[in-house]
Amino acid sequence: MGIIKPYTNGAGSNSSDKVNQPTTTTTVCTPYNNINSSDNGNFKTIVSNRDSSGEDENKEELSLKDILQKLGISTVEDLIPIEKQYYNKYVLKNGGKLNRSDRRKLRLYKKYRDILIKLGALKPYINPSGEVEKENSELTKSTSVAPTPSNSNNNSSDQISYGAIPELKNDRSTPNSKPSDEKKPETADIKEIERQKQIELKRLREIERQKKLKIQQELRLKEIERKKKAELKRLREIERQKQIEWRKLQEIERQKQIEWRKLQEIERQKQIELRRLQEIERQKQITIQQELRLKEIERKKKAELKRLREIERQKQIEWRKLQEIERQKQIEWRKLQEIE
Repeated sequence: MGIIKPYTNGAGSNSSDKVNQPTTTTTVCTPYNNINSSDNGNFKTIVSNRDSSGEDENKEELSLKDILQKLGISTVEDLIPIEKQYYNKYVLKNGGKLNRSDRRKLRLYKKYRDILIKLGALKPYINPSGEVEKENSELTKSTSVAPTPSNSNNNSSDQISYGAIPELKNDRSTPNSKPSDEKKPETADIKEIERQKQIELKRLREIERQKKLKIQQELRLKEIERKKKAELKRLREIERQKQIEWRKLQEIERQKQIEWRKLQEIERQKQIELRRLQEIERQKQITIQQELRLKEIERKKKAELKRLREIERQKQIEWRKLQEIERQKQIEWRKLQEIE
């Protein structure tokens, strides 16, 4: 994650932690500003600037990713052009006209700029002399630093390099500087930034993990919904089959009624035949052949009765099957209600 240095005036800072600038005249030329460094200039170090961020405790706690999303950008490097606009408008006071979108973005950037510094995404830029000149078209786009011999004490270890943005920062040390002492605050700051980066990385990983869990949960819900629809479809098919079976049973019942009427008709005919036979017996002797015929009729009657009883038994079996299907349907319906 990149780091950019915003433009702030050390002379206008509210921090009480200030040190004396060594007697070194430093000139930094950028496309955006001219800064003159003089003796006894006061500036804030990176550490003191971080400590002074306590005044923003009442602001909404936002993560770096949230702020970048609010600004409509994806990386910290995209803050560079917004920082340029901020510097021109609020420091140099000569910012050109901006469109509506840029004005809105700049207002949001101004609102969350202190939070970005607190999160370590911005490294405050300190102007030792407190002097800021307006942008000049004659300025070159290269950064030049002209050091002079220093007679300062160990306070020079609190110095930081000057530059408008990371691309213009001059990290070269002067021949008379003390590298080990000068790099201590910056090393501590880098470690703190690295720690903040690790915290942010863990937070982003946790967000990604929660996002994956949410996706898995959505997939599970979709699978449950799919199974629910499949179960509903299956129950509808069972209901359809039940209706078909019910129609079959109705047809069987109708056929049974027809058969029963036939049997009744047979019984009626049998009675007629019996009366006729009785009449014949009364009138004349029944021959042996007539007796055999009556016995055969009786045998057929018993066979028919036996067949009717078998039909009745089959009907009872079919009825029990239908009741079992109805019971299974009720069980499936309760399961479906439980799923819903």
